[in-house]
Amino acid sequence: MSTQHFTEDLESKAWDAHRAFLVEAERSFGPRDDSYTVTDIVQEIHGPTLSLNGHSVTLVVGPNATKYFPALIANVAHETLHTLNPVTGNATMLEEGAAIYFELQIISSQFSESERKYFWNHLPETYRTAFADFETLLGFDQNAGLTIRKEFGSLSDLDKNGLRKLFPELQDDCASRLVTRQRMRPNAG
Repeated sequence: MSTQHFTEDLESKAWDAHRAFLVEAERSFGPRDDSYTVTDIVQEIHGPTLSLNGHSVTLVVGPNATKYFPALIANVAHETLHTLNPVTGNATMLEEGAAIYFELQIISSQFSESERKYFWNHLPETYRTAFADFETLLGFDQNAGLTIRKEFGSLSDLDKNGLRKLFPELQDDCASRLVTRQRMRPNAG
């Protein structure tokens, strides 16, 4: 697995972005689990992802993050949402949908709507489905992510029945998808 640190300039920009995005993520989704600490940001061929070692978290960005600044911002935004409650293995479709939603909000605010469309057009179908299902929840409660985290503590520690109890209007098939943990990128390590 090829892991390398950024140039000093890119690493500094990644840390600045992570700190700013964490404030926004906590504002929108509630406080992070402060028993975990992001200790490093690196670039890796199989990124973006998080790497956990106990309660130390390495935020891993993908190979495009060193070539295209908006990709760095998108990767950091997406993974920052995951740092609220880091999980080992795959997150739920709910958490991935929230992370894509957050990432695209950041891209729109930092760059342009055309940049957001560029990122949307390059998303695998799994992410598009997760995003659409998360938007369904936002139709019931504009603070759905915060509501879920207040009730369950995490976007990945819930089951279909708990989700349906919070959102009785939610269709069964959508609830089932949202609580499923799966690999989002077929070529991911």
